[in-house]
Amino acid sequence: MSLSINPKLSATIAANYERAAALLAMIASGGKTADHGLEALFKMYAGRMRAYFKKHRLSDEDASNLIQETFTKVNRSAQQFKGDSSPSAWIRSIARKCMLDQIRSTKDKASIDEFEPDFDAIMQLQSTCQSQTKFNRDEDITDCVSRYFSIFVKDSPERASTLELAVIEGWTMKELAEFLKRSPTATREYISQCRIRLREYLLPCADLVRGET
Repeated sequence: MSLSINPKLSATIAANYERAAALLAMIASGGKTADHGLEALFKMYAGRMRAYFKKHRLSDEDASNLIQETFTKVNRSAQQFKGDSSPSAWIRSIARKCMLDQIRSTKDKASIDEFEPDFDAIMQLQSTCQSQTKFNRDEDITDCVSRYFSIFVKDSPERASTLELAVIEGWTMKELAEFLKRSPTATREYISQCRIRLREYLLPCADLVRGET
């Protein structure tokens, strides 16, 4: 469930959530309804997915192949979506797994270390978390990220909502710029500032993210 509290951004995220969830339900139902649902979901996410793959320096051909592979798996596993995370995070997790599987098949282990964990993975992890009221040295990465992201949301709701659109919802820079009514350059700089600010809040979780004790 989204933690956003900015009304305008929250309404947009909620609308996207409901539409994507409804399309996944259509796909899960099978038949012609499933075909229509998959086509609509493809139009909704294919562009954002391509930007995601290209961000990781994949070629146009590889990105196209991964988009097809991702939606094939979405089609086959739509019934497994139970609403425990946002539809965008669920779809992105499938896309990410497809990407990492391809990287593993073409590069050695050391070459893929840069891909995980990454900032997107941390944000997607947050999308499945419930906020916590207590923190101790024994809590795991989920509890830690959830706790400090909740504080970030309270202190910086606009930044948190914007990052949800950029990372969880997968909006492109063009979509974000139009929505925020900023130039692409100003939007890119704002997103960068949001990420830097969030990282400051997540510093207490740094050792857990790196797998240290």
